[in-house]
Amino acid sequence: GNQSIDARLKVDAAYEAVVTAQIENANGYSNAILKSTSDPEIKSFAQGVLDERAKWTQKLERLQNTGEPMDVKKASYTLDISLKSLAITADGTPLAAPSSDAGYLTAMKLNDRGSLQAATVNSRAGGPGTSQLANLVIQGTTQELAQIKQLQK
Repeated sequence: GNQSIDARLKVDAAYEAVVTAQIENANGYSNAILKSTSDPEIKSFAQGVLDERAKWTQKLERLQNTGEPMDVKKASYTLDISLKSLAITADGTPLAAPSSDAGYLTAMKLNDRGSLQAATVNSRAGGPGTSQLANLVIQGTTQELAQIKQLQK
């Protein structure tokens, strides 16, 4: 019944839906590139992405809301973030799968920017649990974006 708490819970549920889709996409991108790249720096980065997403998943599993899951399209609306800026479709799948090292880095840059945008919204408006996850995501994506910038030189 408390409007402030209800709004925060809605933001939390939306963030959980978005971060779940982004984790799955980053894992998919990274697993695919690990099978095709011969570049040791790209391999190291991709493994780092998988390791970081494992931490996020562990935190997310502890927070999971027992209520009705929110779909990604509704979640992006709740967070006021476009699906395109999240680099995902309405069903949560990636906009495009990378087929090269350069494509992987571009896809991860889009994924990280969307993750950072969603995490920033949640860190301001979400509850304490998802705000902790959002802060973890902000830290991780900021580091990954710096790594991507170095790898793209």
